[in-house]
Amino acid sequence: MLFKTDIKQAKIKKFKNLFLPILIEQVFMMLIMNVNVFLISLVNDRAIALTGLTDQIIAIGQLLLGIVSLGSTILFLQNADKVHLDYIRKIFQQSLLLNGLLSLLITLVFVIFGSNLLQLINSPANLIETGNIYLQLLGWSLLPLGISSSVNALLRSYGKVRAAMYASILNTLIVVSGNAFVVYTHLLDNAVIGIGIATLIMRCLGVFISLLILKKDLPKIFELKWSFHLEDLKISSKILRLGVPSAMENVFYNISQLLITAGIASLGVVSLSSRIYTQTITAIIFTISVAAGQSSQILIGKAIRKEDMDQGTATGRSIVKAFFSLSVILNVIIALLGPLLIQIFTEDEVIKQVVTILLWLSILYDPFRASNEILIANLNVVGDVRYPVIVGVLTTYLFTVPVSLSLIYFFNQGLIAVWFVFIVDEALRAVIFYRRWTQKKWLLSGNLS
Repeated sequence: MLFKTDIKQAKIKKFKNLFLPILIEQVFMMLIMNVNVFLISLVNDRAIALTGLTDQIIAIGQLLLGIVSLGSTILFLQNADKVHLDYIRKIFQQSLLLNGLLSLLITLVFVIFGSNLLQLINSPANLIETGNIYLQLLGWSLLPLGISSSVNALLRSYGKVRAAMYASILNTLIVVSGNAFVVYTHLLDNAVIGIGIATLIMRCLGVFISLLILKKDLPKIFELKWSFHLEDLKISSKILRLGVPSAMENVFYNISQLLITAGIASLGVVSLSSRIYTQTITAIIFTISVAAGQSSQILIGKAIRKEDMDQGTATGRSIVKAFFSLSVILNVIIALLGPLLIQIFTEDEVIKQVVTILLWLSILYDPFRASNEILIANLNVVGDVRYPVIVGVLTTYLFTVPVSLSLIYFFNQGLIAVWFVFIVDEALRAVIFYRRWTQKKWLLSGNLS
């Protein structure tokens, strides 16, 4: 019994050593979003609505770029040992090349069709010109963001979670500092465009910092030999084969959110701003779940390399249960503090009332959402990348999108009714994914290296 207790404590300590640095990293990533919301809120609520709409489009671009990041991350985790050092180098090289090509394609789409995309989601006509410029600026910043993501994924795969944390913290601090400088010095008359310019410049600077950290912590991998062979195309193909389904689950989800956001935008600035403020306040819950998912992936990846499937399954199951409970507790605390927190962002009494209700409903919403984030991360690392996409598309486009839009357009319901739809959607998917994981049906996917 004592031996089993020692093993359990060792596992908890190992998880904490991975989780805490990743959590700190994710908190700082969340901070840049929250600080940007706060900085833009100093302008007015219309600016908040504009950037909220634009960020929905940017999120889809980031998720498409995440195809490379997710695919390479799975390969890193499945092969992160000295035996596969040359293979890891080639994966990293191909991920950089794919990041460059894909980010260029996404940016060109934003440049050519930016105004059309903003009109598609019912952006106010007088804000489209500014929104289009902001969209293009953040589009160009996707390339350095993608490279930094690949560097961090590689560092985490080798257990260098502290190095990845330092890279993210430095990158985030640089971007936040640049944005604050633009807003508080009134360098440009249009604060939104100023933030877009600062973000682009600072993310480019951040890439060099990330590469320097990689060179210091993994010097053998950093020694890239920029040669190209036809056989390298097989690695690119494998990255895409794993990354496309993994990323598309998120892409389809965010496209659905874009459609629903268009419906919410038709309700007015109050509803749109209320949703953005609620998501900003509860972002810590999702941030914790992302950190838990990434930590879980590292531990499961180690178990998979040892071919210990039972240990990998048990680890994933325990982490999901623990963080579901933690999410409930944190959401209750946030709901209780809601009236104080919302005052940071707005003085509008109607917005305050709506956000307060949504924070209490999030006690049901966020724990299931957190569970899905961890469960999908677990399924991805073992190569079961298609199943989450299929389930996500079916539940989202057969239930969430049509029901939400019907409530808005045909039954004249508001944001609170839509929030109930979100709860049912997340709960349904959480049950399905949990059964998939615990029953080990992911072994049938055939994507384990």
